[in-house]
Amino acid sequence: DQHGTAIITLAALINALDISKKLIKDIKVVVSGAGASAMACTNLFKKSGVPNKNIKMIDRKGVIYRGRDNLNQWKSVHAIETKDRTLEQAIKGADVFLGLSTKGVLTKKMVKSMSKNPIIFAGFVGAGLVGPLSINHIITELKMTEIAVMRSKYLPPSTVFMKGRLRHPFRFYANPEGTICAIICEITLRMEGLYTLVSSILDWAENNGSKEIVILDGVASTEHDDKAYCAAEEDLVRTMADKDINLIPQGFITGIPGGILNECLVREIQGLTLLAKANKTEPDAGAAATLIEALNRFYEMEINTSELHKEKDRIQSEFSELSQKYVEHREETSGMYM
Repeated sequence: DQHGTAIITLAALINALDISKKLIKDIKVVVSGAGASAMACTNLFKKSGVPNKNIKMIDRKGVIYRGRDNLNQWKSVHAIETKDRTLEQAIKGADVFLGLSTKGVLTKKMVKSMSKNPIIFAGFVGAGLVGPLSINHIITELKMTEIAVMRSKYLPPSTVFMKGRLRHPFRFYANPEGTICAIICEITLRMEGLYTLVSSILDWAENNGSKEIVILDGVASTEHDDKAYCAAEEDLVRTMADKDINLIPQGFITGIPGGILNECLVREIQGLTLLAKANKTEPDAGAAATLIEALNRFYEMEINTSELHKEKDRIQSEFSELSQKYVEHREETSGMYM
């Protein structure tokens, strides 16, 4: 039985690594239990390429580490140099958890401390400024902090200020748990150098272990219909339809959103876009709220959109100049048609 368990577990690991695009030599594994099945799985993992130092085994007394008293000959083989003494300490940053002891040892808090594959939400200047408005609201509601900015010779020599406060126009954020990242660009971009900018974004996403990028944007329209639309790969579109997110029969995506989605296909990162019909000349907070509410349904989030509805006039006043810049550059850099 122990060998059968090990073989099945290794097969599951190989499949999970293929999906997450991780290498077996790089993963960190925590094994809860030190019985026959745990030993068999651990031995097979090591023979398959998981480094000895990357596997932490835990028995009733805690982490099996070098120098611990009263280890038998089987446990001693799996003892490693580590300062961790408990499961809660060992699980931080781990990619894989094997539960081969008893139920209930792994808490939700411990799961949150494991290695992250953050989802990335991105918004760029487009119709109704739906992308920047929705991303800015997400950043505020999730208490995200700025972690980086884009620096490139292909960015126009511009900066952004709001209520007198200067801020970089192309910023990257993360939530405290590291499970969600956001990209916001508040300036119009020229077509020149877009591929370089796109490659930089995707390189950053890959380096942070992200497997999914969601672009939020507006489609220029005379009125907002309170509906969210999506463009994604076939299986994902069917799933989103169950969450009242409508399929776009056909369309055309250009500019940096189109570049990112194309590069996602090449790099095997899941790329999708959520769209809303938006005012083509003024900031559209209602359309931004519609997209966030679609995110709430699909990703089971709870981002409050009431402020977007209540502060519609203020938002329109603060972002009107940026919206006008989009209108001026729309024919060159516009992103969405449907």
